[in-house]
Amino acid sequence: MILSRAFGVTVAVLLALTSPAPAADTDPTPWNQEEVTAIAEQLKQATQELYDSFYKQPTQNIGSGQARAYQQLKHTLRRIRTESQHLAATLTKGEGHDETRPIYGNLMGEVRNAQEDARKVFSTSPVIERANAVRAILEKLSAYYEA
Repeated sequence: MILSRAFGVTVAVLLALTSPAPAADTDPTPWNQEEVTAIAEQLKQATQELYDSFYKQPTQNIGSGQARAYQQLKHTLRRIRTESQHLAATLTKGEGHDETRPIYGNLMGEVRNAQEDARKVFSTSPVIERANAVRAILEKLSAYYEA
């Protein structure tokens, strides 16, 4: 019983620490197709730069824990690049908020994962900087998607 309470408290604390802070304004920014499409194009470019910077890094002699993170990062970056291209193309075709929200949600999760894996593999590198830049652009998009 005590162990299950301690576990419950631990889970609650972890959820509180990893959940995004509530926004001051509960309404998303009114949808602006041109603005959102322009931001998505910036995101597409930034994700390509992230992908390219990863492959320009010298191959490192890494331990088994890092090897797993490295391979995971490699695949995550490919998914981020593909999803950002899809988001930009879909918005360019005129699709709106409801049609593109799932793509945005996937990107947010994948970028969080990439940031974590990049920190495990690289102590400092252009990959971490590029992942942070991608996240900053996604934050611009969050004004249109998050309530």
